[in-house]
Amino acid sequence: MNTNPKETSYYEMSQIESLSGEIDKEEERERKLLQILLKKDAEKKNLLRDNKRLEKECKKIRSTKIWQTSKHLNKISWLVSFLRDSINPVKKGINDELHQENNYLKGQVEVLKQEANRKKLLEISDVDDEGYNRESIFMLLKEAKDDGNFIELLDSIIDDKQLNQKKYIESLKYAAKLFKNERVELKNLVYSRVLSALPTEEIPEFIFRTQDNDVFFPFKEVGSFKTSMALQTRRIQFIQDSPQSILDDKRIAYSWVDFLGLRRPSVQDKTFTYLTIPRDTGVVIKPVKGSGSRGVYLVFEKDYIQDVRRGRILHGWEALTVSMLNDIETSWVENDEWMIEELILEQTQTFTPAKDLKFYCFYGKVALILEIQRFPTLNYCWWKPDGTRISTGKYENDLFKGSGFSEYDKEIAASLSSEIPAPFMRIDFLKTNNELVFGEFTPKPGNYDEFNSEIDTLLGNYYLDAESRLSADLINGKQFIQYQYLQKNRYNEKISFR
Repeated sequence: MNTNPKETSYYEMSQIESLSGEIDKEEERERKLLQILLKKDAEKKNLLRDNKRLEKECKKIRSTKIWQTSKHLNKISWLVSFLRDSINPVKKGINDELHQENNYLKGQVEVLKQEANRKKLLEISDVDDEGYNRESIFMLLKEAKDDGNFIELLDSIIDDKQLNQKKYIESLKYAAKLFKNERVELKNLVYSRVLSALPTEEIPEFIFRTQDNDVFFPFKEVGSFKTSMALQTRRIQFIQDSPQSILDDKRIAYSWVDFLGLRRPSVQDKTFTYLTIPRDTGVVIKPVKGSGSRGVYLVFEKDYIQDVRRGRILHGWEALTVSMLNDIETSWVENDEWMIEELILEQTQTFTPAKDLKFYCFYGKVALILEIQRFPTLNYCWWKPDGTRISTGKYENDLFKGSGFSEYDKEIAASLSSEIPAPFMRIDFLKTNNELVFGEFTPKPGNYDEFNSEIDTLLGNYYLDAESRLSADLINGKQFIQYQYLQKNRYNEKISFR
């Protein structure tokens, strides 16, 4: 564990970021091409219908006596027209201009059609439940499919906040149903849109019925981290000794990482009140029960103490005592019970605390990394596993350009995660200039519901994948020997704190 890993260079990170951007552009280009294909398909079908109608009319005309006697006159008329156009370039230029204007007008007609569809949708949205005619939206969707403007209307329905839940769900289901018998590419385009917006429990059976590989990828929209966390919380209520519950106890977690040989802060094996806290320096004072950095203080010197939650410096022990009492009186801290642990610095002989690296781990796989800088201001940086910065919808107003992590850091988190018989565990570390120090296990990250839909889906699918792999390993007899040791000895063996 003391190996000095080679850090990912800035050049390598920029190369990875550039490559990821190209992949995103390619996916967006493919999506736009599929939308064009959908429009062309609609145009082709309309042309085929028109051709059949015209063929029937032509057949009727050719069968008449007038047509039989005028065939030769038609040929002569065409020849005269051709000669007239050939010797009249001015008229030909006028015809070209008219042709261009006609194309422009066609484009304007399409815009007006889309606007008309939106207005119809709004009119339908304004009707109350009693006067709601479900066929109105269905007809609107069918017409949009025939006109080639289906995706635009579908996006309008998804974005429209005026549709009530019943109309919204029925509209999305019908939209998917219209493409049941279409070719794979178009089916995937529509299904992926519908699945991104439809609640998982409302997905119709006919979508899941599609099992061949060509149309499997839209199901990636089904995953939801919010749903997985809610279900995990409910499962833990049934099993009190779940891995998540056991490892959520910081002292038990420290005992286990000691057994595994990981570096972690030393902790004083005693609980204090705010009046009995020893006046030590180079320590972290934190409540025994707390969350969100409330009541956490970094004591660099006796006259230089950082209030982590409020982002301020306290000059003296009296100011710290007053602040801790305020934490208790305002219920920021549940009880007057405090613990002391070693203060980990980014570099020795500095007043800069180590940054946090929080790895979102899914049974041996890292899906997301959060880097936190706590001073001079509280800032955040989100990372993909490949080292690319990413937006998640959380902390959007407090982002900074972090320094990242090494491949070695990620491997440590992934390896530790693979020893825990649970689909998900966030594993938190402190990052100094030369080592990774274990912080804590977090089975349920705070405010996980604030992730945007893209990240919620991404993490939801990581969870489902982890759950499937874990089930397969348990069925195949994986023992989780290191975790079993922890489970058997967590009460019988005294925990040592260094």
